[in-house]
Amino acid sequence: MRSELTEIERQIAYSGRLDLGAGYPIGLAPDWVWSLEPCGRSSLVPGQLEEAAQFALALPSSQASLLSTFTGSIALQRAMIAANNLQSENFSSVRVLTTDPCIDIILGMAREITGTSAVRVKIGLQSKFSDKDCSAVCSEIESLSDESVGLIVVITSPENPTGAYWSRSQLKEIAEKCKFTNSILIVDHCFLMAGIHGESDVCAIWDVVDLDASIIGIWDTGKILHLDGSKVGFLIAKNATIVRELEDALSIIQFGVADYTSTWFSRILIDPRFPDLIRDLRRVSRQNQALLRSWAQSQEISIHNAEGGAFEVIKLGNSRGGNVGTVPFSVFTSESFEANGWQRVALARQTDVFAQFLRQLGQDGKT
Repeated sequence: MRSELTEIERQIAYSGRLDLGAGYPIGLAPDWVWSLEPCGRSSLVPGQLEEAAQFALALPSSQASLLSTFTGSIALQRAMIAANNLQSENFSSVRVLTTDPCIDIILGMAREITGTSAVRVKIGLQSKFSDKDCSAVCSEIESLSDESVGLIVVITSPENPTGAYWSRSQLKEIAEKCKFTNSILIVDHCFLMAGIHGESDVCAIWDVVDLDASIIGIWDTGKILHLDGSKVGFLIAKNATIVRELEDALSIIQFGVADYTSTWFSRILIDPRFPDLIRDLRRVSRQNQALLRSWAQSQEISIHNAEGGAFEVIKLGNSRGGNVGTVPFSVFTSESFEANGWQRVALARQTDVFAQFLRQLGQDGKT
């Protein structure tokens, strides 16, 4: 059956590595998803993928434009390219502001695209972003903004890997501060539908801002379905100038999403069973988090107790974790953030495989 683990996924499961890249769900795609895979191009309708994504996100087409590309990572890169191009027209230099910790890809792209290191606002390891965190980000936006510096603010909600997410009022405050300072705001919502948070817990930036706001939202199918590597990233914007710049940034690639991928995901996103797929992903992630909490308590191991996203963060200690493939938290740190010994564990896995991983992790700790 096509819903069985792929060979790569099987190797990962057998080795106990539960942190595949950015947290793709392993072995959770239901049978009906595979049955929708098209055999050719005959059923492809131009624009169908974007319309399907708008339907899945409950986003009326009159309120925002969606642009598709291969992955969420490319979507983030093109968003930063578009923002940098716009800011370069009006300012002599461009800086990127983000949080600490943050996923390392943001830092690499900031250096590559703007030529300078990102400025980072210390947040810390916590389950939710606080109003104090929001004030710190807004203060730094105002501090960095002047007549010569064009600012690009990049935040994630839910965060990878802490799972912290910004509330509606916090997003609105950050967006208003960006508008006041002529900054461009990029919000990575790749884990919007994936993980342990409730259906309405995470507010999307495109539901907060008005039509004139200089914002770019990002969403990614790879965090809800990992289909033999097939996935699609989306850029969401309302401002007409931003949309035109995003289109120019995407045109650099010279070709679009493959026809079979476009048609396949279009069918998945509009299928009436799609909401059930999301609920199942949330249920499994919560079950695995509960297993991990119980195991951590019995092993006297520190656990982050995330409230959103699809990861949990644990501190194994020096004697554990050498052979299980968990990823060190150090890739999300800087000099201002102490996270030594923390490891991230992806929760979106088949529960029996996850339980097997915990047993192996416990055995490794005793050797």
